Amino acid sequence: PSFAYAPFETVSRIEGSAGRASAAMLGTRTHDQDTQSAVSRTVEERFQESGIPVASTATPTTFLGVLTSQVDFFVAFMLFMALLLGAVGGLGLASTMSLNVLERTREIGVMRAIGASDGAVRGIFLSEGIVIGLISFVIASLMSIPIAYGFAVGVGLAFFDRPVGLQIAPQAFLLWLLIVVLLASVASLLPANRAAQVSVRESLAYE
Repeated sequence: PSFAYAPFETVSRIEGSAGRASAAMLGTRTHDQDTQSAVSRTVEERFQESGIPVASTATPTTFLGVLTSQVDFFVAFMLFMALLLGAVGGLGLASTMSLNVLERTREIGVMRAIGASDGAVRGIFLSEGIVIGLISFVIASLMSIPIAYGFAVGVGLAFFDRPVGLQIAPQAFLLWLLIVVLLASVASLLPANRAAQVSVRESLAYE
């Protein structure tokens, strides 16, 4: 299809709609949903009685509901992406810890030779995985604040023509801290169990 760009005044003059309104906005002293809906229906009926067609009517609550649903969908999508990235990070940590166990097979044998129990060996590698997860959490938290601020400003300018303020929820950081510790523990559990099963004979035979 072809497009033509022209000044609004020119198009209005050609269409004969200059000086005419295409929308009407009314304000009410009472701002509850029932009052707004009743006024909206009354105004629509009066326009139709006057022979003025009404395409649609909407109240601020309706706009707020649509906007809230869009924001909720966007937040749910971002949460899904965050969980997906967390799962990928957990798999990466599991691979790193497995390689760490292989590289430290002789060290595990030395610990076994001086009397280290299965629980002690398992605890060492499990704690190392959790520490790596905590370090990642700190780095990600420090990086997330400026990124989230820039993202909020960009979304606000794109949808509302003004920047949106950034609100930091401490409980969200605590929740993600628990999630990170849980993911790191699960990702490190299998390599830690594998390390606990290494015997002195296997470690000495490892090259």
